[in-house]
Amino acid sequence: MNRLIETDRLFITEMTMDMVMDVHKNSLDEDIRRFVPDEVFETPEDARETVEFLMSQYGSADGPLVYAVILKEGDKNIGYVQLVPLGEGKWEIGYHVAKPYTCKGYATEAVTAFLPVMAEKVGINEVYGIRLLENAASGRVLEKCGFKTFFVGESQYHDGVYAISKSVWKAAIMEDEIKTVMPEEKKEVLTPSAAILIPIVRENDEPALLMEVRSMNVWQPGEICFPGGHIEAGEDCIDTALRETYEELGIRPSSVSVLKTMEPEQHMEKMLVYPVVGKIDPFEPDCLILRQEEVSEVFTLPFSWLLSHEPAVYDMSDPESEELPVILRRYLRNYKRRGTRKTTCYWAYERYGIWGLTARLLVRFRELLLTGEYPLTRK
Repeated sequence: MNRLIETDRLFITEMTMDMVMDVHKNSLDEDIRRFVPDEVFETPEDARETVEFLMSQYGSADGPLVYAVILKEGDKNIGYVQLVPLGEGKWEIGYHVAKPYTCKGYATEAVTAFLPVMAEKVGINEVYGIRLLENAASGRVLEKCGFKTFFVGESQYHDGVYAISKSVWKAAIMEDEIKTVMPEEKKEVLTPSAAILIPIVRENDEPALLMEVRSMNVWQPGEICFPGGHIEAGEDCIDTALRETYEELGIRPSSVSVLKTMEPEQHMEKMLVYPVVGKIDPFEPDCLILRQEEVSEVFTLPFSWLLSHEPAVYDMSDPESEELPVILRRYLRNYKRRGTRKTTCYWAYERYGIWGLTARLLVRFRELLLTGEYPLTRK
């Protein structure tokens, strides 16, 4: 095994023919099918042909340059990290960690170590990161590895036009340099247009999220959401999240400790929603003042429940499908479906159905809990 890089927990090595079955199995998980379907190898023979090709590229300057990621503990092949040529001397980072090994920081560890070694090996000083905007987990890896976003919008990606994010890594990156990267695409950038607060409270001596039920007087009545709204002139996303929380629930900004802002989430076709995570202390449920025009009721969703339940995923293309929960069938019958998403995450908590943007944000927040970015021990 020709080891290229060693980190605390990983080896990054050249591909070998005895990795064929691992490459085949690792390619079959749901994230690969969803985000990079052309890297799914349905049969061992498909994987064998690919490994043979990748091995032939190690002595070439053309690429792609794909290396296996091996977990030291148990000597497990858990995925890959790669440089892929974009043309005109530009290269793109790629990576995948198999589902059983996600949320443990392996992708970040591998990419962080891989970038400077490969940049020197190939003779480049910058690497691009391009992802579907809905692939929030990939965005967090890029951010942790030092990539800076310079484009968010619709552009060509693989076989079509999608909402994507482009970012760049440089060994010694300067903000004024980023502004000059691919300036012809700036005209398509989506501007942040809304912000929400993900409110953390303590109830029954355990952490929970405070959720709203939309009133019957607003768009998509009865749905579950977080407090939030459009960013007004002169505001940033934190200002908006705190203002909307006060207007909708009567919680003063002074009672909210902002813990972090998350990468924006695309909503509908052209809207970016910025999530702000904040802790409400003190939390006094009896003192909430609900704005009845927008909010019919609130409830809390315990961290313990969120961590112990995976969301279901439903196909939204058929409004008459009996597999869909009633709330989703009702939505599809009563509203023209907006945006390009064909599936939705869905949680059924007590008598509440949580889906759409709120469910996607819950998925991302759940990852923060699982990776320790918001430790459960915080009071």
